This record gives sequence, C-alpha cells and structure tokens, in this order.
Amino acid sequence: MKRIAIVGSIFLFFSGAWANQTRMNTLIAGDYIDDPVNISVFPQHIMIFQNYFYGDIFNNSHDYGMVFAPKSEYGGLAIWNSDQFCAGYGITLKRFDLGLYGSPIEDHTRLGIGIGRAYFDSRIDVSFIMNNGDSLDVENFHINVRLLKRKMDFVIIPRYTFSHNVEPASYTQHRAGLMLQKLILNEGFVFLAGEYLNSKGDVDSSCASFLGGIELPLSRVVTLRMGCKEVLNLDQGVTTADLLLEPGVGFRIREFNLDFHVNQGRLFNKDLTFVESFGLDLNFGKF
Repeated sequence: MKRIAIVGSIFLFFSGAWANQTRMNTLIAGDYIDDPVNISVFPQHIMIFQNYFYGDIFNNSHDYGMVFAPKSEYGGLAIWNSDQFCAGYGITLKRFDLGLYGSPIEDHTRLGIGIGRAYFDSRIDVSFIMNNGDSLDVENFHINVRLLKRKMDFVIIPRYTFSHNVEPASYTQHRAGLMLQKLILNEGFVFLAGEYLNSKGDVDSSCASFLGGIELPLSRVVTLRMGCKEVLNLDQGVTTADLLLEPGVGFRIREFNLDFHVNQGRLFNKDLTFVESFGLDLNFGKF
C-alpha cells in the first residue's frame, strides 16, 4: 500500500492532476506524458491513476472513461470509450504493476497487456497491443517500451514502438523518440521532444517530428497550456509540413478540472467554433 502511494504521487507530480483527452490534444505530446487516457497504450497505469473519471465533448464525437479502485490490494477496474469501448483490470504484485484490457466488439477485437515497475526516481513500462479484424489474421500489433528518469527538476523520457500491420496494408514501422521535461512552479512543466518514424513495406516512408509545449499554472484555479509540432518529411529531400499550434486553458474547481481546447482558426474564420473540444475530469478518490 505504501509503495503504491509513493509511485502514484511520483507519476501525478510528473503529469499534473489534469486527466482528459482535451488536455492531451492540446499538448500534442502523446503518451510521453502520463494521463488516464493513455491506459489504452500502457494498461498497467490503471493502478497509477486510481479513482478518476473523465469525459470529453468534441465537434463530432465524445470520449469518456473511469478508473475505479476501492481497495488497492485487490486491483482496479477501468472502462473507457474512444474509437471503441474497452474494459481493463490492473493490479500491483511483487512491486510490478500489471494491466490488461479487451474490447470484444463484433468483428473487431482489441487486446492489450502491460507491465511496469518504478525504482525511486525512474520507471520502465512495456506493453503489447493487438487488433483483430474480420478474419483470423492480425490486422496490427504494437510493442511499446518507455523509460522515465527524473533528475532533480528534469524528467528524461526515451520511448520506442515497433508496429507490424497486416491489413489493410502490410508494413512494419519503427518509432523512436526522446523527450526532456522541466518541472516548473506548482505542477507545471515545459517540454521538448524529437521523434523519428520509419515504415517499410506497402507503406514506405520516413519522417522526423519535433514537439514542444508548456503547461503553466497561473494560480490554483487557472492553467494555460500550449503544444506545438512540426513534421519533416525525409523521403525526397527535407520538406516541412505546416507547424501545428494548439492553445488551451484549464480551470480547477475543488476536485473538478474543466479544460478547453481553443480553435485558433476562429481568429481567421468566424464560421468556425471558438472551442475545439471540452474536457471534464474528477479525482473522486479525494472525497
């Protein structure tokens, strides 16, 4: 029990107390930054984010999820819905965090399993995610490996993913990246990251991505955040895609967090909505 509390506090300090897809879409940092929405990549994090609820409303869709662990020694249950409904279970055994989930939807099944362990100021996570389609052939599977190491106010996060796709196109893909995160103020941080992606097979391409962002608490109530991303296409010389800038703002009211992903295109086109998405989350374990 004591170890679970210590590890949980380390992760929440690294990632802040916010927990919804709107926040993650604003930061554009993917699963380098921990958040309950990323248990679909690392299901062992079910035991890190206990007793959380989140929901998001987008222009044309919605997400929701809940992690529930009334007694940590018996593990925790999680349900969530993004592109499909999933249910998972996580538990800590012999200092290892274990997690698994599935999505038994007709004609399409998803299965994920993961293991992780924390060592004082560092943590390693490994997971295997598989998707089955209409036939017995595997449409795709992914192996994810991530290391998190803290040195004073800095967090170093190397990450690697191997993917093999069968349907609808057959190819393998390698994605390797490194993020440097600097903790600032109270639960705030800035980050810089670089990532290289290479695909071989029916899809033959390579690109490099550069990411940066900030989550800045102005007070106990208001938090500003911004994520940016630029992609360099390396196939035929170096060509640059448009730079993505995603602004957002969050409001904390007791244990509730309200997040807004601002649509920057609204500044140039009044026909667009001002808010790209809205997120709400609650840490009900503190009640």
